[in-house]
Amino acid sequence: MHDLKAEVEENFKDFATRSTAELQASQTALAARASAYQRDYERLVSLQAWRTHIMEPRAATGLPFFLEAQNDGLVAHIMARQGAWRTSLMSLRSAIENVCNALYYMDHPVEATLWGLGKHRLGYADLTEYLKRHPAFLGVSEAGHYVGEMSAEYSELSKAVHASAANFRMTAAGQMPRLWSSAASDVDAWMERSTRTLLSINLVLLVTFREHLQGAAHRNLRKAISLAIPPNRQAKIHENLGVKLFK
Repeated sequence: MHDLKAEVEENFKDFATRSTAELQASQTALAARASAYQRDYERLVSLQAWRTHIMEPRAATGLPFFLEAQNDGLVAHIMARQGAWRTSLMSLRSAIENVCNALYYMDHPVEATLWGLGKHRLGYADLTEYLKRHPAFLGVSEAGHYVGEMSAEYSELSKAVHASAANFRMTAAGQMPRLWSSAASDVDAWMERSTRTLLSINLVLLVTFREHLQGAAHRNLRKAISLAIPPNRQAKIHENLGVKLFK
C-alpha cells in the first residue's frame, strides 16, 4: 500500500505539471483568435445591460437566477478561452435554464421562496410551456418561434452535457483524456453555439419586456442588445415588437 501511495503521489505531481503546461499552451494558441473572443464578450454585454436596466429594478425574485445566468455566460467565455469546450457548452446550457427560471420566478414570488427551501423545481420543458402561455407572448408574431429557437439550442447543448454526439466529445477513440483543445474547428463550433445561445436569450427577453423598450426608452440597453442580434433580424423585431435596435 505504501508503494501504491508513493506512486499515486508521483503521478499527481506529474499530472499537475503536465496539465498546467497543456493549459498554458492551449491559451497561447487560442490567443490568436482574440477578435472572436472579443465579439463573444460584446454579446455578453447584453446580459449585463438587461440586468441593470430591467431585472434589478423590476424582477426582484427572478434576479438571483438572472445573475446566475450572467455568471454562466462568463464561465462559458472563460472556459472557451482555455479550450475547455464541453465545459463551456455546459455553462451555455445552464445560462438558458437560469434565464427561464428568472422569468418564471419573477412572476411567482411564493414559488421562489419555496425554491429557496428546496420545495419547488420546474424542468426546462415546463418553463418553456409557461413562456408560451405567458400573456407577453400571446398574439405576438414570431414569439413562439423565438421560444422554439431557444429550445432548439438547448437541445443541441444538451448533447454536449451528456456527450451524446461524437462532435461534442473532448476525446476521440483510442485517445487519452484531453482537457484542452486549441483546434480551429473547435473554436468555430463553439462560437456558433455561443452566438445562437445569446441570440435566443435576447429574443425571449425582448418579447417579455418589449413594453419597456419601445420608443426612446432605454437607449443604452437597446444598443447593448443590438450587439447580440444580427442586423438582418432587427427590422423584423421592430415590426413585430415595436423595439428599434441600433449600434
